[in-house]
Amino acid sequence: MRYCLFFLFLFSFSFSWAKPIRFRAVLRQDPSQSISIGWEQASGKAPVLYYGPNDLGQKAKAYPLKQIPQKSYQVKGMLTYFARLANLKPNTNYYFVVCDEEGCGQRYSFKTLPNSPKERLSIVAGGDSRNYQAARKNANRLVARLRPHLVLFAGDMTALGTAKQWQGWLDDWQETITPDGRMTAMVVARGNHELSNETLYKLFDLPNPKAYYALSLGGNLMRLYTLNSMMPAAGLQSEWLAEDLAEHQDHGWRFAQYHHPMRPHVKRKSEKEELAMAWAPLFERYGVQLALECDSHTSKYTWPIRYSQEEGHEEGFIRDDKNGVVYIGEGGWGAPLRNADDTKSWTRAAGKLNQLKWLFVSLENIEIRTVKSDNASLIGYLDDDSRFSMPKNIMLWQPQQEDHIDLANNYLLRYKPPTDKAKTVLMDLKAKAEQQRLRLFWACKYEGQNYRFLIQHSHNKIYWSTLANLEGAGPSEELPNHYEFADIQDRPLSQQSYYRISVLDEDGKLLDRQELLVKASQENEERIPLLSVNLLRKRLAVPLSLHQAEEKVRFELFDVNRISQRRYTMALGAGKQEVELNIQGLKTGDYLLEISYDGRLEKRAIRLYIP
Repeated sequence: MRYCLFFLFLFSFSFSWAKPIRFRAVLRQDPSQSISIGWEQASGKAPVLYYGPNDLGQKAKAYPLKQIPQKSYQVKGMLTYFARLANLKPNTNYYFVVCDEEGCGQRYSFKTLPNSPKERLSIVAGGDSRNYQAARKNANRLVARLRPHLVLFAGDMTALGTAKQWQGWLDDWQETITPDGRMTAMVVARGNHELSNETLYKLFDLPNPKAYYALSLGGNLMRLYTLNSMMPAAGLQSEWLAEDLAEHQDHGWRFAQYHHPMRPHVKRKSEKEELAMAWAPLFERYGVQLALECDSHTSKYTWPIRYSQEEGHEEGFIRDDKNGVVYIGEGGWGAPLRNADDTKSWTRAAGKLNQLKWLFVSLENIEIRTVKSDNASLIGYLDDDSRFSMPKNIMLWQPQQEDHIDLANNYLLRYKPPTDKAKTVLMDLKAKAEQQRLRLFWACKYEGQNYRFLIQHSHNKIYWSTLANLEGAGPSEELPNHYEFADIQDRPLSQQSYYRISVLDEDGKLLDRQELLVKASQENEERIPLLSVNLLRKRLAVPLSLHQAEEKVRFELFDVNRISQRRYTMALGAGKQEVELNIQGLKTGDYLLEISYDGRLEKRAIRLYIP
């Protein structure tokens, strides 16, 4: 028995756990290529997220990729970090683990969205989770079981927005994680119980501090608008909305989520005429066919309706199956339920229940279901292959004996399929040295209109100077365009140099890049002047001559193993001068000093001695 206890004692000290907790995954840019992973760092320092497309468990160093968090906030009593992951592959599983100085946490995973409008999306949508923890956790468990591509949460997470309530909410959100560690990314909107935009911005890494923004899902299958009903609906927000809607008419669907309903289905809730006036006409003009609203703590579907004062309207809306918008909602993720006692002539169904909406989105139609959440623990788990099936024991709301409604796409004529454009490729990069001139040659396949080539030079692959920005020759297909550039140098060719060619599209987006190492012939090898310096003087005087004033002259001192020992950056005037560098604390021996400015590199051999 003593040996068993001793073994357990040793084991407890041989494997340590990091303390990242309260995870959430957030969508803030292209969901097929990026995601933001957030967590609270309860203890431990210097967290790093290790990730890759293969499940390597908690073997952090075995993962091919890593990301140091780019954002951190002290918010609601939590030290919160966000690691924004980019350049991901669409429709791909990624596995990750967060490690810090104390060890590594649990292995989790996520899956990027597809980027093809030909693939359906499964979306869970709802809001209002603030009061009843049991109901809230049930709804969270539904997310894990339905395994959607993403979750829309339209506000009112907590009641008072205190640190304790937010910490509890994020603890409960962990119920959305599946037993195998899969996280579902979320897109959140602000409700009236979120006391500021800043809270959501810092807790969910929103792309806009004003808490309204748009994302394209499934390539151009859907444009999702997250609006902020706690800010003026007209003015800047509606101007942005109109502009973005106009620019994305090529998408199959346009869908909006926001907190306050324009026409609530609960009498105690006031009408939101300012929202209806500012947004409903834009929805109708630009083909928004579906909108998620919350706040009232009840369930509803409307028929397609249009904002109008014409005969037959009720509360400023009239049914219009061709040009109208379907409004669904209105909360029920755990907030106290209310009777749907304010139905309209254009209400399709309304009722009082704990629920969330479940959408299947294809180009041709959207299937809309309402899932009751009270029996969430009994519902079976779906996986990626079965996510469009009905799991065991699911309870659907079935008003008028309909277990779902079909919303046909009325605007397919506006949709434009994405062009299958071949990837632009740089190829055959090579160089030829001719005394003080070096000629570069390269070719480019699948080049587009107004493409450009950025030619850059470096001595150390750290500081790059731009030599030229060349116009491309125009579109090319399988037969490439060929290019040549001469770098006429007013400096001797150094022992080795690096050249970099980048091809950019008309918007400045990098499409491809190649680098080339060029070594000088022996007769052109650089000769480095030697400076011998008495270390007791504690100063290194470096003679330097500049043709013009330079804002940034960088000095870096390396030892014989090329480990940097000192770095200095300063502004210097034109002309011959002597620059003094502090060498206090260095040891005797040989060093290399590199001086970088305006794309140039000068070197000095330094020998430090004590007489």
